[in-house]
Amino acid sequence: MCRGRHVRRLHILCGLPHHPVDRGREELSIDLPKVGGKFIQMEDEIGAMAAVIGASLTGAKSITATSGPGVSLKQELIGYACIAEVPA
Repeated sequence: MCRGRHVRRLHILCGLPHHPVDRGREELSIDLPKVGGKFIQMEDEIGAMAAVIGASLTGAKSITATSGPGVSLKQELIGYACIAEVPA
């Protein structure tokens, strides 16, 4: 997922347990604190997307990951981020 120089630029990872990207999430949850980042375990896809948008509005570089069906749960907040011109 993200390693090396990419981890240094990342501030926050909002993720879910029992997810298809568990290995990458697990590695980043260990690596991020070493470089001043944070891993936040969220309760659902909508919460993860809302946290990413909120972090981005404060200037933090943040990411989340999802499986294919999870994107449909994030659509409303993705639309909001586009309309509000939230920095990526």
